Amino acid sequence: MMLNFSFIHAADLHLDAPFKGIYGQDELVARELVQATYKSFDALVELCIQEEVDFLLIAGDVYNSQVRSLKGQLKFLEGLKRLASQDIQVFVVHGNHDPLGTKSLAITWPENVYFFPAEDVVWKVVKNRYGKDVALVGGVSHSSSKEQRNLARQFDPPGSDLFKIGLLHANVGNLAPKAPYAPCQLSDLISRNIDYWALGHIHERRVLHKDPYVVYAGNIQGLHINESGERGCYLVRVFATEEVDIQFKPLARLIWCTLEIDIGNFSSINQVQDAIISKCLSVKTSNVNGFAAANPGTNSESGESGESGERGGSGGSARPFICRIKLTGKSPLGKELNRDDVLEEMLSLARDNLSLEEPFVWVKDILMDVETQTLASLQGDGLLAEIIRISNEFEQEPERLGPVLSDLLSHHKIRKIVPELSLSEAQNLIRQARLLCWDGLK
Repeated sequence: MMLNFSFIHAADLHLDAPFKGIYGQDELVARELVQATYKSFDALVELCIQEEVDFLLIAGDVYNSQVRSLKGQLKFLEGLKRLASQDIQVFVVHGNHDPLGTKSLAITWPENVYFFPAEDVVWKVVKNRYGKDVALVGGVSHSSSKEQRNLARQFDPPGSDLFKIGLLHANVGNLAPKAPYAPCQLSDLISRNIDYWALGHIHERRVLHKDPYVVYAGNIQGLHINESGERGCYLVRVFATEEVDIQFKPLARLIWCTLEIDIGNFSSINQVQDAIISKCLSVKTSNVNGFAAANPGTNSESGESGESGERGGSGGSARPFICRIKLTGKSPLGKELNRDDVLEEMLSLARDNLSLEEPFVWVKDILMDVETQTLASLQGDGLLAEIIRISNEFEQEPERLGPVLSDLLSHHKIRKIVPELSLSEAQNLIRQARLLCWDGLK
């Protein structure tokens, strides 16, 4: 007969992540970023203790690099010791960022933690707080930073009536095309007689399947502007009736967000500036659900239909925000706003106006998605009309940008200037180029 038990499924801690692109711009923001992953890990440990879970699962990428820093390892050790003091077991697999066999210091880990090897899947019997067997956890780590094995096919759970959990860092269905490590298909997972797959690698939380559950926890702290919105882990409760209840629990100590402002009805630059300040302050004062509802582009909620819907953890507490402002709409101000000096001054003024807020709200950048009425309606056969047509096609079919970006960034001189470029950043550059062509060719 099954017994009630609970566990937390987390992944992708990325302790000691560098947060490229912010250092040198603001010392306060830089200091907060340095501590963000550590504070989120502290929140994870505290959540395990508060919820009195029986065990914690970590599905890979504890560290951000193969060269594990002393600070990162000691911080992880500190958290594991706190969990050991509360009789909470910890099971860990390593992923592509921190595969087994990479450089690590000689550290004595507490007895409550088990690191799965990379050779074969190992199965461990898990006991609850009262010493009763409640589950089987199977796991296998990555052997290299470019793991090519289909590790999912190695899972063959022993015959048992215990609840079976697979712990794996993997790329299911090529959800991470730029990091295609430990590839597998959803069919590989749901056919293995496992009740819950605790996955890592994808930094967005997703429930890929129910019965059995196949779940990506996402990362516990967003690492850049494209990892916006809430980040955290899943609290999983398993009942004697074999019912499974999963709840997302936010942990991030710092929130990235993209805020859209439609300036279609604005007639002056100062109206835009005021709107930027107002929007940033509204994010700070809103609760998490209000923030997500008001800014649907800031966080992916896909795949969460299997949750109970309850929120918890740090969601209601005041935390710093790093914002990207995206100006949208059709406006006669488009030409003025496209000038680099105007945007740079608006950015500087926004940061100055928000500098005394506690916790801070910091504007990372201001992007343009604004067109003049004339530009938006331009038609004809000339050069300018052709430029507008092509840029509109890229905007309507963003998937066409992929091959173009690959060719562009393959040039060594371009890579020195622009080491990487996201799809949204490329689309923004196209819009700005469109306005520059309008100014030069009209």
